[in-house]
Amino acid sequence: MQYKILTALFILIIPQIFHPAYAELKPRWLESIGPSVTLGVWDKLDVKQTYIAKYVVQCETGKTYSVERTGSAEDSPERWQVTFPNDFPSDIKGLNIQTAYGCGLEKLIWKIYADDVLIDSGTLVSSRKGGR
Repeated sequence: MQYKILTALFILIIPQIFHPAYAELKPRWLESIGPSVTLGVWDKLDVKQTYIAKYVVQCETGKTYSVERTGSAEDSPERWQVTFPNDFPSDIKGLNIQTAYGCGLEKLIWKIYADDVLIDSGTLVSSRKGGR
């Protein structure tokens, strides 16, 4: 009885292993994309001893996020630079930019303020030429 079961399994399984469809398996690639932007502002001439830097990023969905840093003449860039989305508050930490921040992947509008004065602004636009 055991031999009949093993023979039946062998007859059913072996042809599947050597079937031409299995020989032509091709990879199915998954990709991961997470745009980020690093923003910073400082007083190049050190006229101001301390200042409040405010960074604002607006997603293409309309959601806006901001973060403030206190900078001074003695600070290293790590103190007054920020990276979106890593340094911006979110209710959902550890997830990708689309899930955690409700952002799309095509456009981020950013603004940099120093002591409530707009210093610079711009738009980061990206596109995908994905295959599928």
